[in-house]
Amino acid sequence: NACTFPDDRNIDSVLANSTVLCNVGHSYNATSSTVIPYCSGTDVNWQNLGRCDRCTVGSGLAVDSVSSGGTVTCSNGYYYNGSQPLCNNADSAWQNLLACTACVVAGDNVADIDTLGSVTCAAGYTHVEGVSTATCLSDSATGLWENVGTCRALCSASSIGNGTSVDSEVTVQDSGVRLYSSAIFSCNDGFRLSTQIPNTVTNCSVLMGIADFHTQPTCVACTYPSDADIAIVYSNSTVLCNNGYSHTPTTTPPSCSESSTEWQNLGRCLPCTVGAADVQSVSPSGTVTCTDGHYYNGSQPLCDNALPEWQNLSPCTGCREAGDNVLSINASGTVDCAQGYTRVQGLAPATCLSNSSTGFWENIGQCQALCIAPSISNGASVGNEIIVQDQVTQLYSSAVFSCDAG
Repeated sequence: NACTFPDDRNIDSVLANSTVLCNVGHSYNATSSTVIPYCSGTDVNWQNLGRCDRCTVGSGLAVDSVSSGGTVTCSNGYYYNGSQPLCNNADSAWQNLLACTACVVAGDNVADIDTLGSVTCAAGYTHVEGVSTATCLSDSATGLWENVGTCRALCSASSIGNGTSVDSEVTVQDSGVRLYSSAIFSCNDGFRLSTQIPNTVTNCSVLMGIADFHTQPTCVACTYPSDADIAIVYSNSTVLCNNGYSHTPTTTPPSCSESSTEWQNLGRCLPCTVGAADVQSVSPSGTVTCTDGHYYNGSQPLCDNALPEWQNLSPCTGCREAGDNVLSINASGTVDCAQGYTRVQGLAPATCLSNSSTGFWENIGQCQALCIAPSISNGASVGNEIIVQDQVTQLYSSAVFSCDAG
């Protein structure tokens, strides 16, 4: 019978010439360079056998192990791109074994992948649509990390003043965090988008490492013609005119679509009309101007936005005459004195303002009894001369008479 050898020494066979052949992936380590294995006729087992030890792997190669058949297992994050290693029966280390190569990071906006497969995205980007860790097998044909997923620009929920947004939601892998890749913005009634037409998608983007809707539009108020005497148009399409104007609508309600810049179908704002007697005009603020010779003694008038005529507007009242010997004053302020009296010491014409607090004519002057130059027979007179306003007529209000001698 053939001599035997222990099973735990990784020996494949021992030849008749005492040559020890090891199992694949092992090299022979003799007990001594001068002692040769032997098996005599009386022995059952080979004597002086050394051991077959596993072939070793050099340091710094990022190689975790080499199987008996020469299959290389690299450290995490590395792959083997070399020749099939060999382990000769007489060698203690694997031969033709090259260092493992670091797996290549591939993917847009991927900054790094560590040896455990954790993906780090570039600043501002979020890792989605991948397994929890990327993989790179030792026998990879490409050397690229696989199952990397995607690094995407994702934003927090969007918002827009005077409008709304509909976001495209993305749930981040393994976190449940809700982020958004895009949004469609729309404006409330009375507003329009500043930079887009309706239903245009705004994508989340990264700028200087910050993810945001950087090109997000704003909602700006729709405009209306500056000469239309419109104070404001509310979002519910109500038109408010300037003071002193009322709104005459069209048959179609006002509207402002997101594709237009101005309100449409606004109608017209027209000055409120005057229906009270002797009222010449009413200013937008409600100040009443009466016709000549009249003043206003009523309530503050109002111009309702929906009514074409001034409300609470009373007729103007004729100014009252005040002064001795004044017969009449016409609307133009011309003063007529009573018969025999002459107007002096007054402006021409008299005045009565619409906002008079008394309603009396003012600057009337005086109506006085004035005579022509006095004279007396057989004597002389000294008169108190008065020059009538705006005239050179010499009249006299009084005189001192004296007689000649005798």
